[in-house]
Amino acid sequence: MIALSETALDPAPRMDCSAGDWLRMLQFGDSALPTGAFAFSHGLESALERRVVHDHKTLQSFVKTSMEQSASGDAVALLVAHDAALKGRVDVAIKADRYVFNRKLNEEGRVMSIRTGKKLTEMASRITSHQSLQEWLRLITTNATHGTHPVSLAMVFAALGLPAQGCFAVHQYGVATAILSAALRLMKIDHFGTQAILFELTGDIPAAFLQSSSKSLEDMSNYAPVIDLLAATHVKAHIRMFMN
Repeated sequence: MIALSETALDPAPRMDCSAGDWLRMLQFGDSALPTGAFAFSHGLESALERRVVHDHKTLQSFVKTSMEQSASGDAVALLVAHDAALKGRVDVAIKADRYVFNRKLNEEGRVMSIRTGKKLTEMASRITSHQSLQEWLRLITTNATHGTHPVSLAMVFAALGLPAQGCFAVHQYGVATAILSAALRLMKIDHFGTQAILFELTGDIPAAFLQSSSKSLEDMSNYAPVIDLLAATHVKAHIRMFMN
């Protein structure tokens, strides 16, 4: 059998979803989902402290960069894991999970991903009673896999029969809204400003999906040294509002 990590995924999957499917995707894409994501700023707090971000324009640039890094890294593993879950290849999903974890260069990035991924799996396995999600939770709790957020989200969407493109969109949307939600608490910007940024950047998600779906696990790349350095300095910050 050819390993999924060595092949490109279908770049144009169908999105003929029912109203119920759309509601499920909206639920798991809700920023109020109780995964603990609100406790993390994706490096924004340090970016503000170091004046890397200081106004609407630099905030939009920061969010855009974070989404691009996600699309070329975490989201590639998400798509591979989603495809693997549909084919019953848990071993490939575990491999994708390991690839995500190993590419988190800073401690806070790793902590954020595994904590939110575990919380997501716990919630989904309880409210849906899907056996595959209960098994994924068992693998996480027994340390057989890390349970990073993008791969856990893929396992949830696959269990519910929701499409990969929707899973990708929800993940990318979540990256943007997490940072923008933190921005409302950290800097001088209102809801109109953050929504304008969100509206502008989410328009790039369909094109990003086509690029990410053509990549393998070996193609994953996360090169954003400034963001990594900001996250590293945040670990030892004396005063901080967010865990990350």
